[in-house]
Amino acid sequence: MADYFVGDIQGCFSELKALLKQVNFNPETDQLWAAGDLVARGPDSYQTLCFLRSLGDSFKTVLGNHDLHLLAIHAGIKKAKASDKLEQLLKAPDVDELIDWLATQ
Repeated sequence: MADYFVGDIQGCFSELKALLKQVNFNPETDQLWAAGDLVARGPDSYQTLCFLRSLGDSFKTVLGNHDLHLLAIHAGIKKAKASDKLEQLLKAPDVDELIDWLATQ
């Protein structure tokens, strides 16, 4: 069993997967902890959140400013900017479920 800590994933799904492959991450025995900023900047915020959510109890996080920004956009409090790179995520059919999951973290 191992604990792995990452920060600022920022929607860089392929890089996250490559990192976890390099350390032989096993969600059945290992824990992945993230220090916020799961989304934005990178091209795959949607895939990133889907993957992290799929890890269940093997994943723990605190929310970063980009994650809070996403929650505010979804709630209609803020407007998305093109530089946020959240369009795919916000248009996903399961966006409400992902946002609910993110809000509970």
